[in-house]
Amino acid sequence: MTVSPGASTSSVIDPASVIDLTSVLSADGSLEWKVPAGNWIIMRFGYSLTGSKNRPAVPAGSGYEVDKLSKEHTLAYIKEYTDPIAEALGPLYGKSLQYVMLDSWEAGMQNWTDDMLNEFKKRRGYNLTPYLPCLSGRVLGNSDICDRVLWDFRRTLADMFAENHYAVLTEFLNKQGIKTYGEASGVSLEILEDALLCKKYVDIPMGEFWYRALNPELMYYQDVRGAASASHIYGKNLVAAEAFTGGGFESPYTLKKIGDYWFAQGINRFVFHTSAHQPLDTKPGNTMVGTHINRNITWAEQAEPFMKYLSRNSYMLQQGKFVADLAYLLDEGAPSTMPIWETPVKTVLDKLGVKPDVEYSKPLDSKVDWIHRRAGDTDIYFLVNSTDGPLNTEVRFRITGKEAELWDPARGIILPSGYTIRENSTVVPVHFTERQSLFIVFRNRTDLRTRSFAQPASELLATLAGPWEVSLPAGMGAPEKITLSSLESWTASKDEGVKYFSGTAQYTKTFEVPKSWIKPEMRLMLDVGKVCDVAEVIVNGTQAGILWESPFSTEITGLLKKGVNKIEIKVTNQWTNRLIGDQKAGAGKKVLNSSVFVRGKDLSESGLIGPVTIINYTY
Repeated sequence: MTVSPGASTSSVIDPASVIDLTSVLSADGSLEWKVPAGNWIIMRFGYSLTGSKNRPAVPAGSGYEVDKLSKEHTLAYIKEYTDPIAEALGPLYGKSLQYVMLDSWEAGMQNWTDDMLNEFKKRRGYNLTPYLPCLSGRVLGNSDICDRVLWDFRRTLADMFAENHYAVLTEFLNKQGIKTYGEASGVSLEILEDALLCKKYVDIPMGEFWYRALNPELMYYQDVRGAASASHIYGKNLVAAEAFTGGGFESPYTLKKIGDYWFAQGINRFVFHTSAHQPLDTKPGNTMVGTHINRNITWAEQAEPFMKYLSRNSYMLQQGKFVADLAYLLDEGAPSTMPIWETPVKTVLDKLGVKPDVEYSKPLDSKVDWIHRRAGDTDIYFLVNSTDGPLNTEVRFRITGKEAELWDPARGIILPSGYTIRENSTVVPVHFTERQSLFIVFRNRTDLRTRSFAQPASELLATLAGPWEVSLPAGMGAPEKITLSSLESWTASKDEGVKYFSGTAQYTKTFEVPKSWIKPEMRLMLDVGKVCDVAEVIVNGTQAGILWESPFSTEITGLLKKGVNKIEIKVTNQWTNRLIGDQKAGAGKKVLNSSVFVRGKDLSESGLIGPVTIINYTY
């Protein structure tokens, strides 16, 4: 607790001189009191509604915020809120409807309720009334007394927010078979909160991260780590996050880059902001202030591999328990959030002789984010290459006696990994592609001190140069067919229909395959180079994969034949370019019937930019 400086004698109120005049105050507010001789200051304390309303909300859903310090009012609120829903859903309530999400606190400050004096006395053991002058900035007795009263008052508010609001909501809903997600109380920090205590009283603690945050580590790190800490401390297996707030029409790869960082900070379930309901097939769809993830986005039909990637990461990061070397005690005062320490954590651990759980060799500008969980006898490490280029490194894990495996969440494959056990650690060579994430899993006891595997040798077999035939859908402002002599972004086209095109265009090309490629030992990969944003590959009529993250390549072994072969690549970009084009179009010339406005956005590179190559890998 920060101690206030001493007050001058003339500024101090003698507690023995304070008189409670409540009994002589009339209902109309008038005061009848025989004033003793001397100079008196009469202080009148009251409270009123803040007038705060929920936001953002449509007019039909707008109303006054509930008194979150009151069990009675919170209970009345949630009952009135859910009764009509329960009546409408009937047997589906508590079955199909299984969760209620409590968003971040955005109602402004509250510091009083009807039963505040009784709540204070019950929790702190003394009557607050004689000390009310301290709440107005007066010094009663001395600075130390007022500091202690103010500490108790703030602590009482923090306890009441947690116990009279979040605990009441969760208990009520749990009795109806419904669990709660809760940001409890979120990043606004407008209240005297105890973030850890608030999150104790929800089933699934939540944090929040935004798409557009310039410094996400600074803006949302505390909130996300706070949610993860609540989960770890209170034995809750799930850590959720309001994810990708403030975005627009983004590609899966862009979302991956952001999401991977937060996976490494402890999140294991994303709650998209916003996956809004889409009652109409009106492109580009509707949402609030979040990234568009719904059936009306351009890549909705190609979303499966990205969603599987998120699911695999979430599943793996929900296994077992979080592993950490350090626990810290939060300040018992309020507000109470994570401390910003003067001594780096590494310095503390070095003094204790605790070696890092993970270390890696660091080429120039390299950055690897990571997190560690343990399920039984299996250690699970999630590693992220947070740089825009490949990274070859050696990672040292503080673990011995187990085989290392490489689990690739983007492709859903598990491979044995090379490793070397040295003293009290295991060193694993890791070859990251650009922005790649991997799980390194240690299981299966072994006495083998080292194991190695040769890296595959690659051989460029062909580059599929132009011309390419490109088909575009009707009714989207572009010609239905164009021929490209060489691959380039659609935004480079002189045809405005192509320049501002959003959606899916199909590239088609035929090429010759020599007999020398058709051998059992050949492992053939198609690499489409740069693509913006998603590519679906079809070889000789057979689907060969949806490419959405780097490297944009897929295996085509067994799909090629000697002689003439046909390749089709369906490329999908996002809605931004079409919306920019429509903003510039005159009246009646818009392609989309949409009022969505894109601010300060340049055209995004789109289409198949290449080069498209066929590569043989030899092991």
